[in-house]
Amino acid sequence: MQFLVYRALFRKKGLAKSIIAIALLVAILISAESIINHIKSEAQALGDLTLIGNNYLIINKETTSITDKIDSDIINILLNRTDIKNIIPQNLIATTINTNSGNQTIILRRVEDIGKLLKLRSAYINGTVAKSGLEANIGVILARVASISIGDQLKTNIDNKEYKVIISGIVTTHTQLDTELIVPIEAYNQQKNGDITLIEFTVQNDVDREEAISHITNSIPPEVKIVKVQQPEKYVYSLYEQTLTFLNIWSVAVYTAMIGTSYIVATALIRESNYELAMLRALGAEKRVFFTLVVTYTVTTAFLGSILGVVLGVTGPQAASTIFSWIRNIEISPFLETHQAIQTVMLAIASSTLGCIYPAFKFSNQVYLEHII
Repeated sequence: MQFLVYRALFRKKGLAKSIIAIALLVAILISAESIINHIKSEAQALGDLTLIGNNYLIINKETTSITDKIDSDIINILLNRTDIKNIIPQNLIATTINTNSGNQTIILRRVEDIGKLLKLRSAYINGTVAKSGLEANIGVILARVASISIGDQLKTNIDNKEYKVIISGIVTTHTQLDTELIVPIEAYNQQKNGDITLIEFTVQNDVDREEAISHITNSIPPEVKIVKVQQPEKYVYSLYEQTLTFLNIWSVAVYTAMIGTSYIVATALIRESNYELAMLRALGAEKRVFFTLVVTYTVTTAFLGSILGVVLGVTGPQAASTIFSWIRNIEISPFLETHQAIQTVMLAIASSTLGCIYPAFKFSNQVYLEHII
């Protein structure tokens, strides 16, 4: 008889709705995890593009923009030191370029020695290094986005004045330079751009880096700071940790909603199954039978809903990414690891069990069946 009651409960119309409700909650978590996995994978690949080198930057300590200026007298302080080399003052300007594809806001980097900078960044250049204020080098990413080729003439707008440069070379560095326009520092000198926004340098090979950086920090003004040019590994882990923290907080909210959903499912089961439960009570079933019945029903619902949610959470983003790749040429490859799927299913079952315990316990302790009816 107990088996027949189980069968009757699992044939009720509310079962499908309960499974779908759990599945949608699980799908939200799974889809977020699959997308975060893609972000982590891409970030790690980006971090592996360039090795962490010996390059350092001196920038404004209170900077809110990469174009904030620093005292140019710092150059003389660095030139008098013997523990550093390759001192390259630079000036970054936010400007607009006019191309065949329209106007684009970019970063214009004015450099004292472009050849030395490109050598430090292990750059590959298609063309020649810009040598005068009438020439410029352009990063490979910016060149592709703006459809710019060697020999093209660009119009730049600085302080509402227009200037023209000829592209002499396209550079590939796998750094932020790939998105910038690079010109000699004497270019646009009449536009108050003699100011320095950063100084790039390297430490001598035969000295201790940490000790040298410590001494340099003590010798420069307190309003500036020293940072490494490339810190992809630290950036990758920082990005992943922030994203993972967000997912954990989001998961708490979803699992809380799952507990509430299971409570509603268990309560509805008790209310809508009076006839079947009355039969068990009439046959003298013990209280633990009713408790087990409600918990088993909820756990089974949670398990089936979790499996369906995992399927929806994985296939949904993958289908969406395929559609986006057709429409907008956006390449995204969401994926889910096996242990993540198992962990999500187990937590969903645990949350659902927690949500149904109170109504199951309350129901099993009813003295008179009429109180339920």
